[in-house]
Amino acid sequence: LGSIFDLWVVETTGGRRASPSAAAAAREMLRLTDFFVAGLLVCNAAAVLNEDRFLAKIGWGYEATRNDPPGIKRQVIMLLHASRVLLTIPLMALNVVVILLKLIIG
Repeated sequence: LGSIFDLWVVETTGGRRASPSAAAAAREMLRLTDFFVAGLLVCNAAAVLNEDRFLAKIGWGYEATRNDPPGIKRQVIMLLHASRVLLTIPLMALNVVVILLKLIIG
């Protein structure tokens, strides 16, 4: 049972089947989709951080730092807050798409 990747290898090699070791080595390489999934996982991790239970206890709460002077810490806090507010629905949709693609393609 071949995968879509195996079909792509056959098409790009002019119809001849690539050696099993070449196909296995090509499968082991990092692909662009791997970077996309890694980025999606990082966004998910930032989105699920609870401000009251975790971030406020370590001094990274949004309300506590609203009046702080601009700096790297404040920018990271603003980014975390914005990701929780703005990316919730798009992250859900992207997660569903990635799960479906992983189920279908493998």
